[in-house]
Amino acid sequence: MFFELISIISVAFAAAGAVLIAGRLLRIRLPKYVLPMVAALAMIGFTIWLRYTWAERTIEGLPAGFVVVDRLPYHGVLEPWALVFPRTAGLVVLDGAATRRNPDHPDVLLVTTRLIEEHQETLTLQQFVDCARRRRAPATTALGPDGLPPPDAWVSDDGTPLYDAACAQRT
Repeated sequence: MFFELISIISVAFAAAGAVLIAGRLLRIRLPKYVLPMVAALAMIGFTIWLRYTWAERTIEGLPAGFVVVDRLPYHGVLEPWALVFPRTAGLVVLDGAATRRNPDHPDVLLVTTRLIEEHQETLTLQQFVDCARRRRAPATTALGPDGLPPPDAWVSDDGTPLYDAACAQRT
């Protein structure tokens, strides 16, 4: 966040400097309000660009094997225009390289998902995903004698795209 602030201030100075130099080269006397207005507009424009391209820039920086499972939209009162022009505030990512398989249960995978949010710490969660029955269970539960979570720990298909992403890697 600190580097974003430094970047925003730098963009403001660069835009105001470019207008000042253009005015001097063209021998135009600029009104006193032009430079602060240009700096403010540059700051606002750069901030909008940072917020609306955050998800794509983050996805481009993900290592090989990471698959975006879901995009979490921004819901906040500070940006009401996000209802009209939605932006992504978080990503749920599947770490394909960390997927584990049990030879005794070929349809059940142990997957690692990561919740990546702008200006937040990345959260990691391991889950069991049963591709045959389309259900999942957190890996924090105690395992039964068969090496699987107990029946009450499983959550049936709740419409999350995790099943499709995890089970596509299984084949």
